[in-house]
Amino acid sequence: MSSPRTAGDRGDAAVTAAHAAVFAVALLALAGSTLTWPMTYDDLHLIRTFSGQEIGRAFTGTYDPDDMEVGGYRPLTVVFNHARHLLFGESVLAHRLFLIALYAAFLAGLGVVARALGAGSAEVLASGLLALLSRYSVYHYVFLTDGAHLVQGIFFLAALAGLWSWMRSAAALPLTCSLAAVAAGVLFREDTLGAVPALWLLAWARFRGQPRAVHRLGLHVASTAAVVLALLAVRAHFVASAPQPAIHLGAWLDYVVRTSSLAGAESFDPFSRWAVASWRWAPLALVAGLLVSDAGGRLRALTWAACAAAACSPALTLRREDLLFFPVCFAGMAYAAALVGAARRHSTVAWATAALLVWLAAGEAYVTREFMRVFHPLSSTSLTWSGAFVYGYYGDATVPAVRRQEVIDRLAAVGIRGSRDYFEKLPRKIYNLEQEGQREPSNDGRPFVPRLHFRAFKP
Repeated sequence: MSSPRTAGDRGDAAVTAAHAAVFAVALLALAGSTLTWPMTYDDLHLIRTFSGQEIGRAFTGTYDPDDMEVGGYRPLTVVFNHARHLLFGESVLAHRLFLIALYAAFLAGLGVVARALGAGSAEVLASGLLALLSRYSVYHYVFLTDGAHLVQGIFFLAALAGLWSWMRSAAALPLTCSLAAVAAGVLFREDTLGAVPALWLLAWARFRGQPRAVHRLGLHVASTAAVVLALLAVRAHFVASAPQPAIHLGAWLDYVVRTSSLAGAESFDPFSRWAVASWRWAPLALVAGLLVSDAGGRLRALTWAACAAAACSPALTLRREDLLFFPVCFAGMAYAAALVGAARRHSTVAWATAALLVWLAAGEAYVTREFMRVFHPLSSTSLTWSGAFVYGYYGDATVPAVRRQEVIDRLAAVGIRGSRDYFEKLPRKIYNLEQEGQREPSNDGRPFVPRLHFRAFKP
């Protein structure tokens, strides 16, 4: 017979697996139409099999062998892109199913953290759904290149597990493992640094008041700082052209405001205007939830909100919407903790809270489904992006032959057959489509201009 501890562990694992399954099903329902869309934009030259020489150069220089991307020291990103192309080849279906599995696993892992802080399943499911339904999350499961952010999430969970173990035992091994996970995350993408303060906030929320908690947390902070400074020195040595750390406080504040509205800030029809307006006022619901929530829910909500604000720090240097992965996930946790915590303490507001959560989630999903169309193979944005790697400014990029031919065929189907067509005819065609109001995919294979095309990758 299993011991109670073993049975409890198995029960926890079953709950985590169930949460992951719910998130995976939700993602499939939301993004099912995108699973077979072809690669576009940076996917075309970054997700491929790299030579041993190219992989080796990634450890002594920029991560992009074509030297077309923003400079960065990300050798593990190259290894990851190489490995996933070896596994899945040109099957975009397999690539996207893999990303959905990673995303579901990460959200379920955050759920484990939330449950350790006292959350129940309703809060975990609500937080994960709010995060994955966000317009800002589209990048991470539709755009294959940005699926790399999900790996940062896995490194974050590993670093947190090591830190929590260190806080309990003060053993050297978990501290080393936590620092190694932080280093791996930074070597994967530098903006992992934005999530590092969340490690300490969550550790403090879990172990505050315990003997030597301050000492152990302080040692982790000091050790992490030493590791990070060493990695930044290596980065500065090998990739001098990489963006240097800056302090643009206005950009950080703008990202904090954006993170508070998970549906985004842009609308395109009456319902989306209601959805965006509702999210614009959502921080008031968060504050109200904090005021009436139980003590545990209040602590979790404040901790997750602080994590979200800290994770917006990459905007101090570089502002891009696809860098909101951690802030959006943490914000979803904060909203769920406050609102579900309020419902748990006051049954009289439970139905109103549930209705509000459903309304906010529905608004997110509606805007998100529209934003996905930016990546549709016949959207004006996707055609322009992809054409740049065949007939445009990035025509010299290393694009696998079968992928290049797919882009050529797709452009030819809409009348673009060379560089001159790309630079002269395609802009006119897009202008005419916009004037005609062609905003959705059609059965006749005509290109279209997505309603939210202007938001893709913008600050």
